[in-house]
Amino acid sequence: MLEPAAEETPAASRSSGPTRSWRVLVVEDEEGVRGLLREVLVMRFNCQVDTVGNGALALDLAGAGQYDLIVSDIRMPEMSGTEFYRRLREVRPELAGHFVFVTGHAGERELEEEIARWNVPLVKKPFSMARLADVCQPFLTRSVAA
Repeated sequence: MLEPAAEETPAASRSSGPTRSWRVLVVEDEEGVRGLLREVLVMRFNCQVDTVGNGALALDLAGAGQYDLIVSDIRMPEMSGTEFYRRLREVRPELAGHFVFVTGHAGERELEEEIARWNVPLVKKPFSMARLADVCQPFLTRSVAA
């Protein structure tokens, strides 16, 4: 189920000069983790966040929308995060470079090697909010002209 996008805060709308509203898609089957990821991204980067619970729904959104970052779990029902990423590279290759995986199932050598070949950051659960922010920051602080 798609949760409504976070609204822009008044502080962001009052800033002078060009403003950039970053847009993030969070793909996570665990509702609590999905909400936590959303909260951290909104608080840290003042971005709009759409959330879904599996890769199939994410592929529909990513196919139609513009995102600055996609944060996806790896193991999910219906379509895994890795399958979502493979399909995304086919339909929206420009978004493949704006991707971060999060997982609680790290340590599978073959899977980690594949993700490393894709050059996609991998954040292992449990992770600190500071770690998540550090990994996401390069995607959400690019200049408005970029």
